[in-house]
Amino acid sequence: MPRKPFTLRQTFLGGAALIAGSGVGTLAEAVTTRSGHTYPGVGQVAAAAAALWVLEKLNLLIDDDTE
Repeated sequence: MPRKPFTLRQTFLGGAALIAGSGVGTLAEAVTTRSGHTYPGVGQVAAAAAALWVLEKLNLLIDDDTE
């Protein structure tokens, strides 16, 4: 079965989620560093959680009725 190519909608949603997640992860790392504590992986966890949240919200906001 041939693979279905990515649509512009999927690309936009993924890109926006990654950009938002990257910003949140950087902020989380900066806050923990600024407070004098180091928690390994806090930026990655925050980035993943934010990216999934943004992806879900945008997916619901930009609903695709063609499928």
